[in-house]
Amino acid sequence: MNSKLKNKRKKRIALQDIDLYCQSVENLLVTINDSHRGKKRIKIEEAPEEYLPPDDHSWPFSDN
Repeated sequence: MNSKLKNKRKKRIALQDIDLYCQSVENLLVTINDSHRGKKRIKIEEAPEEYLPPDDHSWPFSDN
């Protein structure tokens, strides 16, 4: 099999996995880093407690 075709198929499967994960997690934390070769590395994970807005509605970005 052609290596370009194989890489395309891997990327498509990876994007489907990311989409399913994003749908299953309520609060996402997305981190984008530049690697030493100039490529972007994207990390998607469930947001830790300290990244979530407080329950008392004192979130600074609210409409109030």
